[in-house]
Amino acid sequence: MNESTQDPTIQSKGKLYGIGAGPGDPELLTLKAVRILKECDVIAFPNTGEEETARRIVEAYIQSKPTLSCHFSMSRELSERLACRGRAARDIEILLKKGCSVGFVTLGDPTVYSTYLYVEERLRSKGYDTEIVSGIPSFVAAAAAAKVSLCEGQEPLHILPAQGNALEGMEELKGTLVIMKAGRNLKRLLTKASSMESEATLIRRVGMQGEAIQKADRAQDLLPLAPETPDYFSILMLRPTNHVPSSALSQKGAKEDSL
Repeated sequence: MNESTQDPTIQSKGKLYGIGAGPGDPELLTLKAVRILKECDVIAFPNTGEEETARRIVEAYIQSKPTLSCHFSMSRELSERLACRGRAARDIEILLKKGCSVGFVTLGDPTVYSTYLYVEERLRSKGYDTEIVSGIPSFVAAAAAAKVSLCEGQEPLHILPAQGNALEGMEELKGTLVIMKAGRNLKRLLTKASSMESEATLIRRVGMQGEAIQKADRAQDLLPLAPETPDYFSILMLRPTNHVPSSALSQKGAKEDSL
């Protein structure tokens, strides 16, 4: 909204922050996230099954602050999802009109498959002040925990959701594939990836209680190890087997330099 058309009363209202809480370990909260959490008047959480985890991460910094639970439907019906996003935006707008600063806590980073942006876009279009506080994305923390290099040099990196049509043609993609929230479709994904010349790494519940990391030379080798009960917080990484580690290139360069 242009300043010329913005409601002048909005300029004196509260501010909305989208706060990335990281993957699950409270120690991975950024210093800025901690500061904003302490400063905000109200803390909002997305009610999508992640709320309890998000609350646990930030609980030491919100103490007795009032909280708002925002319901987001996971229905396949777009109309239902849009209705939930609209209600969440209206609930937050009520607080902003009262002059409250609102911190909307989301797992990982607010710009990566997050419910926050659905609300932020609506309120920003009305002229409300908003700010995104970056958090550590779960796939970055997962790669660190598994000691996996995501990409080097000119290698491409693909971040894909496990739902919908995003995985069509994934066998043709070059570089590393990171498949988010893979738990429900894990066995189908592993079967689909079995034809790929890729090392497979499955990371579940990174930074949380029950963290588990499983690696195999081929995706099909993980099939017998796949848990019977799907875990929502599952990430599957597929790394080309023809990948040349940077350490090997460094050793080759050092050898050539010595000749």
